[in-house]
Amino acid sequence: LLYAYYSYYNGEKIDFIETVPAYQEDRQYWQDHNTGYSHLKLIAQKLAAYLKIPFSDNIIKIKKTEKQSMLGRPQRKVNLAGAFKVKNCIMTYGKNFLVIDDVWTTGATLNEISFTLKNAGAGKIFLLTVARGIQ
Repeated sequence: LLYAYYSYYNGEKIDFIETVPAYQEDRQYWQDHNTGYSHLKLIAQKLAAYLKIPFSDNIIKIKKTEKQSMLGRPQRKVNLAGAFKVKNCIMTYGKNFLVIDDVWTTGATLNEISFTLKNAGAGKIFLLTVARGIQ
Protein backbone atom coordinates (compact mmCIF):
# COMPACT_ATOMS: atom_id res chain seq x y z
CA LEU A 1 0.00 0.00 0.00
CA LEU A 2 2.80 2.40 0.88
CA TYR A 3 4.67 1.55 -2.32
CA ALA A 4 1.54 2.28 -4.38
CA TYR A 5 0.93 5.53 -2.49
CA TYR A 6 4.47 6.78 -3.07
CA SER A 7 4.43 5.59 -6.70
CA TYR A 8 1.21 7.38 -7.64
CA TYR A 9 0.37 10.09 -5.11
CA ASN A 10 3.57 11.31 -3.49
CA GLY A 11 3.56 15.08 -3.83
CA GLU A 12 -0.22 15.37 -4.27
CA LYS A 13 -2.09 17.59 -1.84
CA ILE A 14 -4.32 15.18 0.07
CA ASP A 15 -6.33 16.63 2.93
CA PHE A 16 -8.00 13.47 4.24
CA ILE A 17 -7.88 9.71 3.98
CA GLU A 18 -11.24 7.96 3.78
CA THR A 19 -12.40 4.40 3.34
CA VAL A 20 -15.44 2.47 2.22
CA PRO A 21 -17.72 2.20 5.25
CA ALA A 22 -19.74 -0.85 6.27
CA TYR A 23 -23.53 -0.75 6.65
CA GLN A 24 -24.73 -0.43 10.27
CA GLU A 25 -25.86 -4.09 10.52
CA ASP A 26 -22.51 -5.24 9.10
CA ARG A 27 -20.65 -3.08 11.63
CA GLN A 28 -22.74 -4.62 14.41
CA TYR A 29 -21.81 -8.11 13.21
CA TRP A 30 -18.10 -7.29 13.35
CA GLN A 31 -18.46 -5.79 16.81
CA ASP A 32 -20.32 -8.84 18.09
CA HIS A 33 -18.28 -11.57 16.37
CA ASN A 34 -14.80 -10.22 15.79
CA THR A 35 -12.50 -7.48 16.93
CA GLY A 36 -15.07 -4.71 16.79
CA TYR A 37 -13.21 -3.01 13.96
CA SER A 38 -13.42 -2.91 10.20
CA HIS A 39 -10.22 -4.26 8.64
CA LEU A 40 -10.39 -1.49 6.05
CA LYS A 41 -10.79 1.21 8.66
CA LEU A 42 -7.78 -0.14 10.58
CA ILE A 43 -5.66 -0.11 7.40
CA ALA A 44 -6.76 3.43 6.55
CA GLN A 45 -6.10 4.71 10.07
CA LYS A 46 -2.62 3.17 10.14
CA LEU A 47 -1.79 4.64 6.73
CA ALA A 48 -3.18 8.03 7.80
CA ALA A 49 -1.04 8.02 10.94
CA TYR A 50 2.08 7.00 9.00
CA LEU A 51 1.55 9.66 6.31
CA LYS A 52 0.37 12.28 8.82
CA ILE A 53 -2.82 12.86 6.83
CA PRO A 54 -6.03 12.92 8.91
CA PHE A 55 -8.46 10.02 8.62
CA SER A 56 -11.84 11.68 8.08
CA ASP A 57 -14.35 8.88 8.77
CA ASN A 58 -16.88 11.20 7.13
CA ILE A 59 -18.79 8.75 4.92
CA ILE A 60 -21.54 6.44 6.10
CA LYS A 61 -23.36 3.68 4.30
CA ILE A 62 -27.09 4.37 4.55
CA LYS A 63 -28.47 1.52 2.46
CA LYS A 64 -28.21 -2.24 2.89
CA THR A 65 -26.84 -3.71 -0.34
CA GLU A 66 -26.11 -7.14 -1.73
CA LYS A 67 -22.50 -8.29 -1.54
CA GLN A 68 -20.77 -6.96 -4.64
CA SER A 69 -18.90 -10.24 -5.11
CA MET A 70 -22.22 -12.00 -5.70
CA LEU A 71 -23.25 -9.70 -8.56
CA GLY A 72 -22.30 -9.29 -12.20
CA ARG A 73 -20.80 -6.12 -13.63
CA PRO A 74 -24.12 -4.42 -14.62
CA GLN A 75 -25.78 -5.13 -11.26
CA ARG A 76 -22.90 -3.78 -9.18
CA LYS A 77 -23.47 -0.13 -10.07
CA VAL A 78 -27.23 -0.34 -9.52
CA ASN A 79 -26.71 -2.17 -6.23
CA LEU A 80 -24.71 0.73 -4.75
CA ALA A 81 -26.70 3.67 -6.16
CA GLY A 82 -27.48 6.05 -3.28
CA ALA A 83 -25.83 3.78 -0.72
CA PHE A 84 -23.43 6.35 0.79
CA LYS A 85 -23.74 9.74 2.45
CA VAL A 86 -21.28 12.35 3.70
CA LYS A 87 -21.78 13.15 7.40
CA ASN A 88 -20.30 16.65 7.30
CA CYS A 89 -20.39 18.52 3.97
CA ILE A 90 -18.53 21.51 5.40
CA MET A 91 -15.55 19.28 6.20
CA THR A 92 -15.65 17.89 2.65
CA TYR A 93 -16.04 21.07 0.62
CA GLY A 94 -12.97 21.83 -1.49
CA LYS A 95 -10.87 19.10 0.17
CA ASN A 96 -8.88 16.38 -1.59
CA PHE A 97 -9.40 12.77 -0.51
CA LEU A 98 -7.49 9.53 -0.78
CA VAL A 99 -10.12 6.77 -0.67
CA ILE A 100 -8.98 3.25 0.22
CA ASP A 101 -10.81 0.04 -0.63
CA ASP A 102 -9.76 -3.56 -0.14
CA VAL A 103 -10.45 -4.99 -3.63
CA TRP A 104 -10.99 -3.30 -7.01
CA THR A 105 -13.02 -5.50 -9.34
CA THR A 106 -15.27 -3.28 -11.46
CA GLY A 107 -14.70 -0.02 -9.60
CA ALA A 108 -18.41 0.38 -8.78
CA THR A 109 -17.84 0.93 -5.05
CA LEU A 110 -15.15 3.55 -5.49
CA ASN A 111 -17.16 5.24 -8.26
CA GLU A 112 -20.15 5.59 -5.94
CA ILE A 113 -17.98 6.88 -3.06
CA SER A 114 -16.34 9.37 -5.44
CA PHE A 115 -19.76 10.49 -6.71
CA THR A 116 -20.91 11.00 -3.10
CA LEU A 117 -17.81 13.05 -2.20
CA LYS A 118 -18.04 15.15 -5.39
CA ASN A 119 -21.70 15.91 -4.69
CA ALA A 120 -20.65 17.14 -1.26
CA GLY A 121 -18.16 19.55 -2.85
CA ALA A 122 -14.90 17.59 -2.62
CA GLY A 123 -11.97 18.66 -4.77
CA LYS A 124 -9.76 15.88 -6.12
CA ILE A 125 -10.35 12.26 -5.25
CA PHE A 126 -7.50 9.75 -5.38
CA LEU A 127 -8.15 6.01 -5.19
CA LEU A 128 -6.02 3.25 -3.72
CA THR A 129 -6.84 -0.44 -3.30
CA VAL A 130 -5.12 -3.22 -1.44
CA ALA A 131 -5.78 -5.80 -4.19
CA ARG A 132 -7.13 -6.11 -7.72
CA GLY A 133 -9.95 -8.61 -8.34
CA ILE A 134 -9.75 -10.99 -11.29
CA GLN A 135 -12.76 -11.21 -13.57
